[in-house]
Amino acid sequence: MGILDKLRPQPRWKHADPAVRLDSLSQIDDAAVLAEVASTDTDARVRRKALDMVEDVDVIAAIAARDADAGVRDAAADALAEIAANPSADAGVAARAVAGISDERRLAIVARTSPHAAARQDALARVHEPKTLGSIARNAHDEAIAHAASGRLADAAALLDVAINSTHKDVAMSAFERVIDEQAPAGNEDANNRERLEQIANRSQQKAVARRAKAMLQAMADAEAARKAADEEHRKQVTSVVESLERLAAQDHDEDWRAADAALARARDAWASAGGVSDPSLTARVDKASEAVRTRITAAREAEAA
Repeated sequence: MGILDKLRPQPRWKHADPAVRLDSLSQIDDAAVLAEVASTDTDARVRRKALDMVEDVDVIAAIAARDADAGVRDAAADALAEIAANPSADAGVAARAVAGISDERRLAIVARTSPHAAARQDALARVHEPKTLGSIARNAHDEAIAHAASGRLADAAALLDVAINSTHKDVAMSAFERVIDEQAPAGNEDANNRERLEQIANRSQQKAVARRAKAMLQAMADAEAARKAADEEHRKQVTSVVESLERLAAQDHDEDWRAADAALARARDAWASAGGVSDPSLTARVDKASEAVRTRITAAREAEAA
């Protein structure tokens, strides 16, 4: 540096006092100078204020990636997200802004709200956390982005959240179809399936999805009622067989043991036709009554032979 350079007054933005440098920023209209200050000034406050005046997205991205101060890095990242979601921004600039964002929270904001298709898609492609994907699936302005985010979800709780809270009917319905097992056998539905259906029926923002959940719940209730009715009818049938055998066991068969033998055979056939019986007490009664009838028949037959 020559003598004249040393004698020439330094610009205020290079002053040794950070307060003077900070105050001088409002008087700077040179974009290159603002970029230099925002990138190299030794005081974080000065860099932060200069950053607010920088418009070059590449400079902002470099600051977001490398500034020594976390607050300055966060401010630069926020600025990138705002640029990427700004309708008046050039699509190419928005895409470069997205490229400079590293955290999923801000990428999700871009994916949900940016008017630029390429920026939305690039942002979504770099999101991997299920919670963040779920927020995009529920709230993205662009239905195609919401669909794409929902399609990448595998967690049942996240899909349930989308089915309940998505702002797009088709996205909510798609999540519903993935989280609900519509092929569950009637009368033996998975408890989780029923619980999810109840939550969707009562809370879904999409009426079509809520109606579908309610219809499935009603079908489950009808199937359960039919099963209970069938069980009750079956129980009446087997109880009738048991009672007929007990009445047969109480009768005297000394003179008509053949009729008793035929009645026993009919009762045993009816018992077999009734199918499985889960109540062990009924089975025990059948065995006891059958044995009593056989004993009397055997005694009557032997008496007649004698």
